[in-house]
Amino acid sequence: MKIRFQSAKSSAPDRERGIRVPYAPAKRALARWRWYLIVLLVSLPLLYLLVQLLSTVLFVSAVGLIRLERVPINARMAGTVERLEAHASMRVAPGQLLAVLHSPDLAQRDRLLQAELAARLAPADPVRAAGGIELETNVRLARKVVDHQARHLENVRLLFDRGAATVAELNLAHAQMNQAEIGLNQARAALAAWQIQQLQRPASEREEETRIAVLRAEREAVSAQQERLTHTSPVAGIVLEVFAQPGQAVGPGDPLLVLGDSASVFVSAFLDPKHTRYARAGQAAVVRFEDGRRISAVVREKPEITARIPAAVTPALGGRELMLLLTLDLAEPLPPADRVDNLPVKVSFPFTF
Repeated sequence: MKIRFQSAKSSAPDRERGIRVPYAPAKRALARWRWYLIVLLVSLPLLYLLVQLLSTVLFVSAVGLIRLERVPINARMAGTVERLEAHASMRVAPGQLLAVLHSPDLAQRDRLLQAELAARLAPADPVRAAGGIELETNVRLARKVVDHQARHLENVRLLFDRGAATVAELNLAHAQMNQAEIGLNQARAALAAWQIQQLQRPASEREEETRIAVLRAEREAVSAQQERLTHTSPVAGIVLEVFAQPGQAVGPGDPLLVLGDSASVFVSAFLDPKHTRYARAGQAAVVRFEDGRRISAVVREKPEITARIPAAVTPALGGRELMLLLTLDLAEPLPPADRVDNLPVKVSFPFTF
């Protein structure tokens, strides 16, 4: 025997003791959507993780940085930093002064050479020296006259060929040329005779002149070394790092500062080692900036080293594991506004098997 319990409410829920009661519409549909929204919000982190995992399978990307080619400025000689005309982030032009060193040893050597040279030149015969200078000047002037007459003769010959000059003018030009050559030969002969006369002087005088010549050569060498104490910018770019300070003693090869060459820009990308197939020379890639712009790039060469992703650009869900360090060359010139060292970018590679 089956017993069934059935209430009158199940067949007519809006009637109470035979009287119809108008109830308001049910609100359970709205409550159900609230539950869906709560479930969606709770599931967002999981969905984000799933999307990230799926993107790593279908799309290969890497963190990248815009880099300027480093140009180190090192001390060419030992000395003390006397002036430092550069600071970090300063833009420089080719030939702009960066740093000046001072070498006490070179300065002292130059003073000693100058004093000895002045002492040896003091008793020299000014008349004899003036005679040699005059003869050398005569040779230079005679050579200029010959060059001028040669050009004049060539012009007259050209005019004669075109019928614009007479035979007399051509002969006169030849005569002037011959006279100029005679004057040059006479000047050379006079200078040669004077030089032979100087060689016949006593050996002590010739030794004195030899010593004077050596002192002058040494002073020129010291001046050349002092010029190496001045450092200028070889490129147009920006100062990235400054290592030296005024008053600091430095040795040969010590770093003073580092420049970034604005004309040589590349991208450093940190690629996961599991994507080694993309780390080959000539591999195409796309560099994406934060504002959405894209520039094509090509891997320069197969990477030889690994590096950790800089902490400033480490992904939120990633660690700082060792990555393949790729160098990419941009396929088109970068606008000057984007030539910022260490500017973060995204690098993506087309999917390949």
